[in-house]
Amino acid sequence: MILTLKDICFGWPGQPVLIDIKHFAISRGEKVFLHGPSGSGKSTLLNLISGIQQPQTGSVRVLDTSTGTLNSRQRDSFRADHLGLIFQQFNLLPYLSVQENVLLPCGFSALRKKRVIDTYGSEAAGAAALLERLGLGDLMDREVAQLSIGQQQRVAAARALIGEPELIIADEPTSALDGDSRARFIELLAEQCEASHSSLLFVSHDLSLAGQFDRSMSLAQLNNGGVY
Repeated sequence: MILTLKDICFGWPGQPVLIDIKHFAISRGEKVFLHGPSGSGKSTLLNLISGIQQPQTGSVRVLDTSTGTLNSRQRDSFRADHLGLIFQQFNLLPYLSVQENVLLPCGFSALRKKRVIDTYGSEAAGAAALLERLGLGDLMDREVAQLSIGQQQRVAAARALIGEPELIIADEPTSALDGDSRARFIELLAEQCEASHSSLLFVSHDLSLAGQFDRSMSLAQLNNGGVY
């Protein structure tokens, strides 16, 4: 399994329990759609999976490593090596070029940098190949602030995918797009995950997207001791 959650429980101080999951797992290469309304705890769950936050009880295992056994610095390093994150607001650096944004993870992860160089000969060649597949090959040197929302979204996807991390996590990345653009983006993202043998956890409130994934569930199904 790429990801396994077991007996996870989390709540903010003074608040009711927000996350209560008996078991949840994602296998290698699987594309999973998780949905739920705003405020239901989707982003909190992703923070627990990525090691940004720690559960009060239970275990999070990524590639058979329990993130709870790692210290803060080790979790940061593990996240950089094995997880690709696509944020709702993309979190691109506007003063950097498209290529520079895509290659940012290689500056934090020697493993992902090595994978790119081993496959393509150089970081620049790896970024160019990935951007070409995402339809951005002619925009490598452009500042991301000059791009459309849809183009920025694909740059964010390329940044998450560079160096073939084992698990891609996407947090509401299509909320600013129309229906056709959302469907095409997910199609492109799925194609690239398949090419790199990465698993995908895609989180959204938009149920119309569920049919493009191997498996779909609501956070409500997972919560309250759910097993999936």
